Amino acid sequence: MESNKCKISSSQLMHFVKEKEDLIKILNHNFYPRLCCEDSIKHFFKTNVYVPMKCFCDIPIKYLDDHMTTYGQYGVGFKKSWGKKVGLTPVIYFNENSPYIQSMKAIYNDYIIRLNKLSSDTENVEIPEMIRILKCSFTMYKPIYGGYERRPECGVNYCFYDEREWRYVLPSTTTAYLQGDNFPQDLIDLYNGVEKDGSLIPGQLELENQIDFTYDDIDFVIVPPTCDINKIIEELTVPQYDAEKIRNKITTLEKLIMGKI
Repeated sequence: MESNKCKISSSQLMHFVKEKEDLIKILNHNFYPRLCCEDSIKHFFKTNVYVPMKCFCDIPIKYLDDHMTTYGQYGVGFKKSWGKKVGLTPVIYFNENSPYIQSMKAIYNDYIIRLNKLSSDTENVEIPEMIRILKCSFTMYKPIYGGYERRPECGVNYCFYDEREWRYVLPSTTTAYLQGDNFPQDLIDLYNGVEKDGSLIPGQLELENQIDFTYDDIDFVIVPPTCDINKIIEELTVPQYDAEKIRNKITTLEKLIMGKI
């Protein structure tokens, strides 16, 4: 495990899920960005934007309780060096009253106005590359405070800044950036996959954009104290050597805080 000389962030980039089955999928290398509707990006776009991404955090381990309440009790702690290698980066938390943010919004909205005018005059107009680049860059912005459906008790005062989010997003050249207010569910399912007869049929994102990692890139796997570790190991579709390597990394938050891994 990497040393952590900086006390206000963890040496790991952690991703949390609510269900054991989702943790097992990750450990079986079924790990890919999903389209997420980012309400906070409405500060830049006049419509909803679906962003193909996977989110992580580098909150110090001893402060993870609240974050896990929001996102789930199962987590994977990847080495931060792995995250840098595959292209993760911290999001930019913004104050909407900032002159810088106002300028960035003006730049994007000016491009949108021009594009809409061009679209009304020409059929099948291609989106200019600058629009794609701006759209991709703004997916990395997040307000300091706001409303959040996972924490309705906070009203509009949920502190996103406390999440210390790092984000994995697909490049601007991908066709997976969807923009609009009422996208049909079948179009979203094309990317995210769809449940049918109790199983998930893979979507386009899953098939084309798996996030690569090895078990050596993982420092620890967090599970609840009541979790049966043997059942997790039994469901891993990997060689026995790798399964035992992961077994030795599975722990609880309490043990991590006490330094027992």
